[in-house]
Amino acid sequence: MAKQNLENMEQTKDDIIKNDLIQYHKVVSGVSSSNKAVHDEWIAWIEKQGGKLQWSSNDEQNLQEVLSYIDEEYLRVWLKDIIYSAYIDPTKNSQKIAKFSEGDCIIDECGEIYFINKVLDTTYELLDIDGDDYHIPHDLIDKKYKKWTIRDARSGDILATDHFVFKFKNIDEDSCVHYYFAREKNPDDFDFNDEGFHIAPENATMGNVNDTVYRPAKIEDIMYLNKGIVKSKKKYEELLKVLS
Repeated sequence: MAKQNLENMEQTKDDIIKNDLIQYHKVVSGVSSSNKAVHDEWIAWIEKQGGKLQWSSNDEQNLQEVLSYIDEEYLRVWLKDIIYSAYIDPTKNSQKIAKFSEGDCIIDECGEIYFINKVLDTTYELLDIDGDDYHIPHDLIDKKYKKWTIRDARSGDILATDHFVFKFKNIDEDSCVHYYFAREKNPDDFDFNDEGFHIAPENATMGNVNDTVYRPAKIEDIMYLNKGIVKSKKKYEELLKVLS
């Protein structure tokens, strides 16, 4: 009888905290109506928890998203513990090797680009072109994105190598990369006046896709290239002809 009363008390405590979570999402949903559908999904997910179920990668993704929106530490700890305890060996099914590695540049079918800054247990820490960071679950990124390559570049994109920042033109049949103009990252002394900025001579290339590492330019690369253009005023008219 005492054991049963203890279990009933624990169940009552769980129900109270569970209701707190539901109320929390209802309040947030009311404040931000644009996210109402998302919070309604979380509420429905929390309400149906119970019994021994099989854990999945989607469950792990949903849990991590819910946890990221809860400020109270005791609620985060409780939710994680109670959800895991309700499933059959959740850690066995939640462990998954990440598709991407730190330093990779990724792109989706719409051309959206991110850099993998860190690979965490269940999420990637991403940086966009402007340097803003995001934490997105592995599954969401792994399904939607692929690793960026120079073959994904479009004419006019600003790209970078270890030594140059440049405006991409095209790739020829020999896999050579052509460009409109570029600025050297560490110009030699004889380039000091122009600080390494130059317009591409006819048929000049920026390496070959088979032996050069390329990546989309970050905001600091773009600013560096733009400063080179401004400081090379004597080449301005020539540059306009190239871009016309």
